[in-house]
Amino acid sequence: MELTYIQKMAIVKVLLDIIGVDGKIDARETHFFEEVKVKLGLSAEDHFEVMKLNTLNCLSIIKEMTNEQKLYYKELMHGIILADGVIEENEQLAYDNICEFCHIN
Repeated sequence: MELTYIQKMAIVKVLLDIIGVDGKIDARETHFFEEVKVKLGLSAEDHFEVMKLNTLNCLSIIKEMTNEQKLYYKELMHGIILADGVIEENEQLAYDNICEFCHIN
């Protein structure tokens, strides 16, 4: 999957926001997140830069990605939401809203 650096950063930022949406950060979510960063080739320094990004700007970047890229992102969202074995209502709401805003089927 080809992604630009800014697309990778946007993906990671919104995934990070999804992790925190239920108010709990589980070790399994953290582990999955770290695996995603490795898959995307992002460094520890990139992680600190992600913290500075604006979520709405990142959602706009995701919205402009190709359908193939969006499907890849959708798989990552599934993985992060299911990582702790529980789908919280806030996670489901965030997922639905992200899919609607970004036009992800």
